[in-house]
Amino acid sequence: MVKRLRTSKQDVWDSFFKAHRDTIMADIDKKGMYTVTAQELSNVSHALTGPDVRILTKFDRSSQLPDVFKVGASSLSEYINILPLGSVDNNYTYALGHFNAYSPLTYDKTQKPVFVPFPDVQTIRPDTINSENTYIDAAFTSGMIDQAFQGTDKDPLMPVMHGRMGTESMSFYVGKDKKIPIRVDKAQMEIDATFENRNSVVVIEAKAVPEVDFLVRQLYYPYYVIKMNRGVTKPIIPTFLILLGGSYYFVKYEFSDPKNYSSIHKIEQKTFRFDDKTKITYDEVVALVSEIQPVEEPKVPFPQADSYVQCISTLAFLFEENTDEGASGAGLSASDIAASLGVDKKGYDKRQGHYYGDLLVYLGLAQIAKDGTESGLYSISQEGKSIYQILSTSEGRKRMVERLFQHVPFREAFNTLKDREQIFTDAGRLSGDIYEQVATVIERTGSIWNTKTKSFGVSDSTLIRRSQTVVALLRSFIYAAIHD
Repeated sequence: MVKRLRTSKQDVWDSFFKAHRDTIMADIDKKGMYTVTAQELSNVSHALTGPDVRILTKFDRSSQLPDVFKVGASSLSEYINILPLGSVDNNYTYALGHFNAYSPLTYDKTQKPVFVPFPDVQTIRPDTINSENTYIDAAFTSGMIDQAFQGTDKDPLMPVMHGRMGTESMSFYVGKDKKIPIRVDKAQMEIDATFENRNSVVVIEAKAVPEVDFLVRQLYYPYYVIKMNRGVTKPIIPTFLILLGGSYYFVKYEFSDPKNYSSIHKIEQKTFRFDDKTKITYDEVVALVSEIQPVEEPKVPFPQADSYVQCISTLAFLFEENTDEGASGAGLSASDIAASLGVDKKGYDKRQGHYYGDLLVYLGLAQIAKDGTESGLYSISQEGKSIYQILSTSEGRKRMVERLFQHVPFREAFNTLKDREQIFTDAGRLSGDIYEQVATVIERTGSIWNTKTKSFGVSDSTLIRRSQTVVALLRSFIYAAIHD
């Protein structure tokens, strides 16, 4: 278990800004940045029994930035970001400024994957791949990396560089309209993996937690060192690898201006999965209903979420919060979840955070604890941890469907529709009569599964909306179990 911090990163930055806000903002306005040494940050954090500087300055996605970085900002471009400058006057130094250091991570979750055989090795199995490093090892050993980047038997991509190292000296710009010059010397960087053959160099940053955006530095610093400092003339392909529910999404980028951090743009995506010989069939899904004992409906809001992908994404965020060395371990609020999922409509975001947090609580994969506020914090349960770690396997997806079928409303709705297999095996639109059938089941069994029905004053339109949610969630879970 990760040791928890008595003072969070948020609290340390709150304290630092309370003491230095006027100077910080004045320097950013006048010079484009405010510089602070690692020792200065360490002194503040140490006094508050907070994290070390490495953790204090680590924000892999913009939603993790402290609230004080966002005060008065109406968009991501106005947030304060942090970049390591390395050694300045013999002191390790960071810069704060409106750098817009993040890039949207857009990828097509519906792209049909290329299936590859799992590598013929005994040291790793699908159910033992539970970290970014082992994901990359499996992808390389199976030949997936070569397929993704056009390596060949005669010219395979080979691992050449990874781990934590120094950047040497760098000089570049951040920004498109307003370019801010940045000088870096011997800053620390960490590379997940680098591969090379005669034709190209591939730099990979991998995440098992889905990102809405990502810190460009994770790709730019290695890219700069390889191209500018080491003089590599081959094409360099910076790549973000997203690992979600067993799919490997390779999102490839390029920097149109090698000396501009902000010139990053996406060029291509490749998606892969390991060929699971124990894939779940629809008949097995049907059999699950009779095999699983129903549970009493929990006293939590009835699910209003409808996406399997968003559900497991939320589970991933809670798992990270529980295991990451820089996290408080207390859990995530509804707003935290919404921000991580990328929901940005005013007023709509927090509801979506509640929808997916409440769904995990309903399924027994999370719990909610009061934290002195009205909303409370969501944290992952032991069952949630257990299932999350095998989500890339058919057994993990089967267990997700089982959690849904434990609940009477979803059992009854599925039993009503199970003879119409196409509903669950195709992703097309449905006719209205299907929702009406399920609404009838809801009305008939509502008192059994602890939800208000028409007899308790709920309108026909509300019944239809509820049935739409039930059907959408069933379809999403079952489709993922069968097709992934």
